[in-house]
Amino acid sequence: MLSNRMAQGLLFAFLLAAVALAQPGEAEAYNWRTATVDAGGGASFASVVVDTAGNVMISYESPQANDSLKFAICDRSASANGNCDQTADWRTVTVDSSLGWQGSQASMAVDGNGDPMISYWLVFWDGIQYHRDFKFAICDRSASTHGNCDQTADWRTAVIEEVGFEGWRTSIQVDGAGDPLISYSAEDPQEPKFAICDRSASTHGNCDQTGDWRTVTVEGGVDVGGTSLRLGDGDPMMSYGDSAGLRFTTCDRTGSTHGNCDQPGDWRGVTVDAAGGYEPSLAVDNNGDPMIVHYDWASSKKRFAICDRSASANGNCDQAGDWRVTAVDQSGNQGYQTSIAVQPDGDPIFAFNDLVDMNTDHYDLKLATCERSASTNGNCDQTGDWSTETVDAGDSLGPSLALDVDGYPIIAYQWSKDPSWETVDLKLAIGSPLAVGGIAELPDIARTSRWEAGAPTERSGWSAANFAALAGGVAAVVVAIGGGAWYAKRRWLR
Repeated sequence: MLSNRMAQGLLFAFLLAAVALAQPGEAEAYNWRTATVDAGGGASFASVVVDTAGNVMISYESPQANDSLKFAICDRSASANGNCDQTADWRTVTVDSSLGWQGSQASMAVDGNGDPMISYWLVFWDGIQYHRDFKFAICDRSASTHGNCDQTADWRTAVIEEVGFEGWRTSIQVDGAGDPLISYSAEDPQEPKFAICDRSASTHGNCDQTGDWRTVTVEGGVDVGGTSLRLGDGDPMMSYGDSAGLRFTTCDRTGSTHGNCDQPGDWRGVTVDAAGGYEPSLAVDNNGDPMIVHYDWASSKKRFAICDRSASANGNCDQAGDWRVTAVDQSGNQGYQTSIAVQPDGDPIFAFNDLVDMNTDHYDLKLATCERSASTNGNCDQTGDWSTETVDAGDSLGPSLALDVDGYPIIAYQWSKDPSWETVDLKLAIGSPLAVGGIAELPDIARTSRWEAGAPTERSGWSAANFAALAGGVAAVVVAIGGGAWYAKRRWLR
């Protein structure tokens, strides 16, 4: 016979186990489907975006196609399974293949009309010397041949700058007016730069002429290891850095000298993390709070920085004390290439590569998430606030993360089936909630009243029938509480 106290203890233990299901890192957050978008086409510098209709677009450099700049698009509503997870769902096109290496360091954004825009770097040899140009490509989707920009003739390109290494490590965004804004780095030293085009005032209305653009060196005398650009209330925010530290700078566009942030004095910057800031990726939530994930060469770890803009000293996160920084994971050689986004509820999420086998140079594709409201200090600034999961255990590099119209992650990346990386595919991973069965209703536990005739006394405890009923109830409790806690954590009940 089982005493009441023992039964209660058993129930409590089961409840603890159920609650443990909701703890960070205990369960994978997503069910992943992967698709090969371009088999053998290569995928260097992939950049993925999703338009307002849910269509997925990817720009990338294809080493197997003479290092051309390529573009891939999937009409999600017309795709086989409605999620772009079949190769046949995709249309690909060469955007620029005129000379040399096209598409290196490419970055893509899409405007409210679904028009894709790409910033990229070009290198070519004219027989005497190398030329390195910073370029821009745009497609008016509504006027394109098939309505999906899948023909080379659908695209218009422009050289923004024609000298040096201009365009290295570029990042592009489009504002509410459809104007493209781009961060990039210059040459020797690789100083952070910014370019902007007023589309409505441009020569052809599409920024396809060099004269349409305004450029500025944001900060002189620094040598950056990558730039990332986002918009907060229409104002450009930029992160950049190297082993000397992570920097963040922002410009109040309406208050800038010419209204377009094209003067060095328009920008305000701060060192966010002196530990390092190589290859940063920046995101901004709906409140205008910037978040940056970056790589620290010294520790071989990924780090996360966040600023509550409304609580910052000057309201623009330009003071070191405005920022909170943490190492996301203390294990492994992680985070060299990262890509961050912010979910609709303000939670940061980022994709990264994890070097799991140094001898074979094998990288896994992983995802890190933090539930901001449940984190220790409410800002994900503690290592324990984060959980990670493996998306693809194959050889994977160069992730680019975007969120679909429902807020679920999709990741474009390069993948190789052999360690030599001789054949490289462009792949896409599509995340969706894990399938969880319905939560069982908690049944009544059929305990017989001790006041009834023939009932066992309280001292004698529970009968075998009582215990069987308890076991069924506990199982239901585990399902109900574990499933409910999991659901609450994963926030699928929005």
